[in-house]
Amino acid sequence: QNPLEWMENNRQLNKKYKVLTTVFAEITPIENLTIRSQFGADFTNSTAFMQSMPSYAPNNGNGAAGRAAYNALNLTVTNTINYRTTIDGRHKLNFMLGQEGVDYRYEGFQLITQGQNNDFLTNVSSGTRVTSWSDTTDSDYGFLSFFGRGEYNYDNRYFAEFSVRADGSSRFGKNNRWGTFPSVALAWRISQENFFEPLRDIVNDLKVRASYGITGQQDGIANYSYMPVYTISQDGAQYVFNGVPIYTYRPEKYNPDLKWETTKAWNVGLDFGLINNRITASFDYYKRTTEDLLASVPCAAGTNFAKYILSNVGNVDSEGFELSINANIIENKDWSWNV
Repeated sequence: QNPLEWMENNRQLNKKYKVLTTVFAEITPIENLTIRSQFGADFTNSTAFMQSMPSYAPNNGNGAAGRAAYNALNLTVTNTINYRTTIDGRHKLNFMLGQEGVDYRYEGFQLITQGQNNDFLTNVSSGTRVTSWSDTTDSDYGFLSFFGRGEYNYDNRYFAEFSVRADGSSRFGKNNRWGTFPSVALAWRISQENFFEPLRDIVNDLKVRASYGITGQQDGIANYSYMPVYTISQDGAQYVFNGVPIYTYRPEKYNPDLKWETTKAWNVGLDFGLINNRITASFDYYKRTTEDLLASVPCAAGTNFAKYILSNVGNVDSEGFELSINANIIENKDWSWNV
């Protein structure tokens, strides 16, 4: 069928109302010390209405109508304390402590009916049977994080940065709800040393750096992934609860040990600039190891559970080199050429 004709006779109307707001307060009680508190709210209300006209030949005289609605509210609070100072004009220090919390709440439903036989009566209540329905009474999620960072810069020559964060997510069981992720980075700008003076006309900037850090991953995991799930569909082991048969979709002791996927990354790099930084380049060697991969694993046949179970399985290693070069071939008031 013509797609425009199809859309006209199988309509779907979506409405969304969204409110996104942020408010913060910031004070400096003493010199170089800043305390900041920020609160954010993100609210979404969305509705959908679907119609299929019975008079449209491809629908075979069978109309349909559906309605859906959901609300989502995401609240975020972030508090930080930041202190920066310079000692003797050479020692630059910057320290930060922080806390962040996220409270996410979601609810919604969807209902589709069929059997409408009149184009003017294609509402949900005009159908003769319900063919699809879903109801999410709540799908909530909580996240809490504490973090700190320290930076040191000596005379724009030696650099060090240390950070650590502890994250807690409601998507994991109580045995492994929290993860700790540190990192450290060091750098030396060789071009600022006195012995480098004879080369500065050619090599304007030369810096070596190295870093190591651990990051945690929990995106893409459904809420309540570690908890047991039951269903009235006949696709699991049957139990009788208050006289009503229910079926296990995920076992009762599902996976309380489900935990963060972590990536450990090493990086060693070299940055340099030539001819008044007309040519700049970076060269990196990196090695990453991802452990406790979060993946959906097929269940053995005959287990009477879900076809897939989310688990921590396997590691992935990646290693390589990266090189980037940037050159300003021509640069004047009229035009420039960059490669």
